[in-house]
Amino acid sequence: MTMAGKRAHAAAWLAAALAAGWAAAVRAEPRMPGGFRVEHAQAANTSWRETGTFPEVYASAMRSLRSALEGQGYALRYEIPLAAGGEPKTLMQWEKGTERLIVMLWAKSDGTTGCSWGISE
Repeated sequence: MTMAGKRAHAAAWLAAALAAGWAAAVRAEPRMPGGFRVEHAQAANTSWRETGTFPEVYASAMRSLRSALEGQGYALRYEIPLAAGGEPKTLMQWEKGTERLIVMLWAKSDGTTGCSWGISE
């Protein structure tokens, strides 16, 4: 692509971004609730973007997560409880527009809660 072509492409993208609203044109990452400590992060093109821990028990972390995601405009589409040796574990799919956010939440033996999330393209 020539330099003129690149400029035209960039100008068209910027015009679309401004017309649609910057937030709609540039996808924002979901914000996890306060207290979430990231232990592992990966590139955007991988399955789980972040894995970490909430410093609270499972039920409290679930309430915090629901509140935070609903506050960002996500709607819970699927919630699948999974058996994990008696400890609660849940797989969820949240949606906002065409974006699908996949979240796994599980109770840990030390009284904290593990969490992994990723965006399904």
